Amino acid sequence: MQLLSLWISEQLSSLASTSPARQEELRVGSRDKLLIENIIVMEKKEEVIKQIDLIDLIKKMGKYIKLYTIVCLATGILGIIVAFSIPKVYNSKVVLAPEMGNNSTVGGGLSSLASMAGIDLNKMGDVDGALYLQIYPSIISSTTFIKELEKIKVLPKDSLKEMTFKKYLKTEKSAWWNFPSALISKMIKDKKKEINKNHIVSDLNKYYLSKEEWKSIENIQDRISCDIDKENGLITLTVKAQDPNVCAIIADKGQKLLQQYITDYRTKKARNDLNYYIKLRSEANKEYIKAQKEYASFSDSNFDINLPSLQEKRDYLENQMQLKYNTYTQLSDRVNAAQAKVQERTPDFVVLQPSLVPYKADSPRKILIIIIYGVLGFIGTTIWIFRKDIKNSFKTTM
Repeated sequence: MQLLSLWISEQLSSLASTSPARQEELRVGSRDKLLIENIIVMEKKEEVIKQIDLIDLIKKMGKYIKLYTIVCLATGILGIIVAFSIPKVYNSKVVLAPEMGNNSTVGGGLSSLASMAGIDLNKMGDVDGALYLQIYPSIISSTTFIKELEKIKVLPKDSLKEMTFKKYLKTEKSAWWNFPSALISKMIKDKKKEINKNHIVSDLNKYYLSKEEWKSIENIQDRISCDIDKENGLITLTVKAQDPNVCAIIADKGQKLLQQYITDYRTKKARNDLNYYIKLRSEANKEYIKAQKEYASFSDSNFDINLPSLQEKRDYLENQMQLKYNTYTQLSDRVNAAQAKVQERTPDFVVLQPSLVPYKADSPRKILIIIIYGVLGFIGTTIWIFRKDIKNSFKTTM
């Protein structure tokens, strides 16, 4: 006790001996130190409170373990029902490597194709040898391309009869919860048929697509996709269907149709030029044969020519025949050049990954669906248990 009194007296004497400014610094430092100590103590208290709250939370949830088991089991069974009610969907992929290269003359037919796809080629600088890679997805999703896909003949796995892809899509299964809406739409469709049974087809109907046709097109657009690897210049065509054979057939014939589509548009101007020169050559050939016959007929009729007028006419017919022949040979050269141009403009495609029949379904992911339903059951049960606490917390915040 005496030592404590002695230490206090020393501190007071040292404090008295210090300057007022120094005394103020010491007071501020002691206050800051005390504030920091208080903050540390409060944080420790909050951690202890959180630990206590978490323990209470777990204990409260443990009281409802039976409820958790029943609800999670019920939602899990519901998840199993949903997972097995969704029809299996398979997919087949084709990977193409189109001809690549910078070609300043890639115009012609591509401009019309680009317009159809909604792309302005004049604003694009990077050109590939077959077609701009950005156009491929637009072609595949276009209405004209989809209408061609609808006509493709397919042979489902469990069928002995071929049918069109459009007809096959009508045979695909649907989940049981879609039956009411399908029944209602069918009733509406039948009613509309009765109303429009005497409808007269006009020339404008070739531009008109019914609601059913639009749904069919949108259905196919959802099933077929085109992914572009710009770095490597690869095109991946993916087709989805409930039948593994069908998706493989559509993927294979779809990529061939895509190649034909691109080739036709790529060589459009060159083929037009070729057809034009072939037509001119055919006409020139007829003119040459006609001139040749006239010359031969005149020569046979006038074997011994002495009169200058007859000689002049013979020379004229001979010159005309030679001119017709020269025209024919020139146009033949043009035809050969146009044929070479068509061949030059025809793109090459390398199929890196051909279409194969998938051995397992791509969707639905049944395990994931069951887990999601189980987790939703757990979350819903937890919210129900702590509904009063949640309600009270909302009241306090408001």
